[in-house]
Amino acid sequence: MPDNDAHGHRQRLRQRFLTEAAGSRSDEALLELLLTFAIPQRDVNPLARQLLAKYGSLGAVLAAHPSTLLSEAGLGPNSVVLLKLVDWLSNHSAPEGEISVSSSSCPPASQDPLFDLQALTHASGAQGAREAQPTPGPMPGARRTPAQPRPRAGTGLFSNALLREAIELLPELPDTTSLAEVKAYLVGRLHYSAFSTRQRYAEYIARRMFPSGQADRALRAFARHFAGRQELRDACFYRFCVSEPLMLRVIDEALLPGVSRGQIARSELREYLAVHFPGRDTRDALKAMLDALLATGWVRGDRSLLSYGYHEVLPASLAFVLHSEFPEPGMYAIDALAGCPGARALFWDPQGIASALYELRNKGLLAKVSEIDDARQFTVRYTLDEVVDQLGRAGMR
Repeated sequence: MPDNDAHGHRQRLRQRFLTEAAGSRSDEALLELLLTFAIPQRDVNPLARQLLAKYGSLGAVLAAHPSTLLSEAGLGPNSVVLLKLVDWLSNHSAPEGEISVSSSSCPPASQDPLFDLQALTHASGAQGAREAQPTPGPMPGARRTPAQPRPRAGTGLFSNALLREAIELLPELPDTTSLAEVKAYLVGRLHYSAFSTRQRYAEYIARRMFPSGQADRALRAFARHFAGRQELRDACFYRFCVSEPLMLRVIDEALLPGVSRGQIARSELREYLAVHFPGRDTRDALKAMLDALLATGWVRGDRSLLSYGYHEVLPASLAFVLHSEFPEPGMYAIDALAGCPGARALFWDPQGIASALYELRNKGLLAKVSEIDDARQFTVRYTLDEVVDQLGRAGMR
């Protein structure tokens, strides 16, 4: 990539991150942005793809041991220090409501170092050349670009799911990207007597459905196209999981491992929260999670059990999630889609995703789907806004 093009690309990466543009929180976009600060003179996108293809996720890259990272072609001491610094910060955030910059918050001098910075510095003579030389990355189809939830302060516990209300009211939202106008509309439509309650609940709905800070046209249009349909419930629950990472964590760690069993006791979820949040009152969070799951339409429950299984991959739901998780036109691996947060949040059977992809291709919504030996790929041709417009015209409503 020529220097001026590389500079422009870096500026766009930073601007997209600052404006919380669609796709700016994907693993690939975040890792590439990080690497631009440590490796300023070359295109680091191939390196970001290479690392994600090997480690599977940004979290796994950050968690890798410094010596392991330093052995990767293209990474030198500066890059490794930056990655491990981000890893340390993400795992040592202050408890909710406790933000201190006083000297008392500094670790004692005897504390074990995060990693051997001196060893990394000494290694620069042997490894530094790697950082200065571009290395070929895997083809785009091998990369994994899951959507990243916005950073949340505090414990991650939440209350009042309000997902049913969101599903009901989204199709009627005013045609505006202003979140303030959307909140005002919701305050007027929510059926709660106290004005302060309606204000608070409108804030919850707006933040969860529009985590970028703008009422994006894609979801508003999708809601109008699929009002009252399972596809809208899918899209809303997907956005809910993006905004509330704990919901996806519970799905990954408590629900999906038992999908073959088809049910889980509510008491098991209560115990899960108690173990992960000792000393916290998790009753409201449990109720909110159960309310959200039951609002999806594919989870059933009684006083003691939740019943669930793999959820049908509806083509329009797939189109919305796919173009949210992979926002840039290009070629991607089917396996990356099957393992992305959206597919996991919606309990999609990995075996059913390929057939739904072919249906999108047959409708002209994907450029290509191919399965040749171990190379299983699909090619995105539209942005999220564009594919939602196409869905409205393609007779999929």
